[in-house]
Amino acid sequence: MTTVPHQVVLGGPQYLRVAIQPAGTPGPDELMIAVDAVGICGTDLELLAGSMGYLTIGRASYPIVPGHEWTGTVTAAGPDVDGFVIGDRVVGMLDRLRNLQPVHRG
Repeated sequence: MTTVPHQVVLGGPQYLRVAIQPAGTPGPDELMIAVDAVGICGTDLELLAGSMGYLTIGRASYPIVPGHEWTGTVTAAGPDVDGFVIGDRVVGMLDRLRNLQPVHRG
């Protein structure tokens, strides 16, 4: 059974929708992660409300995919990736993807 990835998209203040996101292919130094759970934090609520500072000063605009804190499983890896294997459970934050670490190995 193939799972079709979905994502929440904020289209504007107080407007969100669920969209299908076709799976891509990881680049040479990238991982493909099947996301199991996404945390919703205060920043995401500000984005939904339209009051987030980056929106009000023009440094961000809709549409926005919220949920920068997540956990999942590695499903594919580019040829230049070291330290991860298919099936590794990982956790990450959007601003720290370069420091992604396995949750547990063994």
